[in-house]
Amino acid sequence: MSVVVWRNGRVVHEWVRSRRGDLTASARFRIASISKVVTATTVLRLGDAGALDLDRPILEDLAAATGWPLGDPRMAAITTRHLLSHLSGFESNPDLYFASPTASPDDVVRTILGGVLESDPGSTFEYSNANFVLLGRVVEMITGRSYVEVAQAEVLSPLGIGDAEIVSTNSWSSGDARHYVRPGRNYMELLGPAGAWVMSARSVAVLLGALDADGSSPHLSRRLARMMVSQSSEGVDDGS
Repeated sequence: MSVVVWRNGRVVHEWVRSRRGDLTASARFRIASISKVVTATTVLRLGDAGALDLDRPILEDLAAATGWPLGDPRMAAITTRHLLSHLSGFESNPDLYFASPTASPDDVVRTILGGVLESDPGSTFEYSNANFVLLGRVVEMITGRSYVEVAQAEVLSPLGIGDAEIVSTNSWSSGDARHYVRPGRNYMELLGPAGAWVMSARSVAVLLGALDADGSSPHLSRRLARMMVSQSSEGVDDGS
């Protein structure tokens, strides 16, 4: 366990404990879906810079760029905002990421784009890794650079976060917190922008602290920082 308390722009408390006593405050953890914060911030930084319009449909462009057609005509209405807020209509489908040891990242994207939506875009909230896997490809399409390169340049490096990395399922560095992995798994490769970042608890605190919309120097414009922490499904009458 690694605990960091961040207050008023700085770390005020740090505490580390491990059964074997071998973890330090710099230990990196697989931050799982906190990775989505990195991806969302990267996308919103591009929005702040005018590189993309959050409300413009985006998946027809992505299908054209990848050569993988859309399996459901309703996908043509999906916007970047739909993907960011899990209002796209994509199903959760955890087996695609956690029970597909022979799949590649391209297989996953091809499967998502070629599938059928569970609901009309904008009508229903459903948390789905598909949204953020696709956002990583949108970043690459817009910038012509790798998702990792853009995330480092737009978010992590400006914040001085130097320990963040996307790793494979069975890659470990000295000092990392080791997570149990069943043989034959490849979930980190398949999740990518949705769940494959590793970083220390201190770095997570720095990342989240920089997104405080009421702070003195938010990493995003005040408008987008406030939007990022606002209810995304207002007006969606799906019982969620």
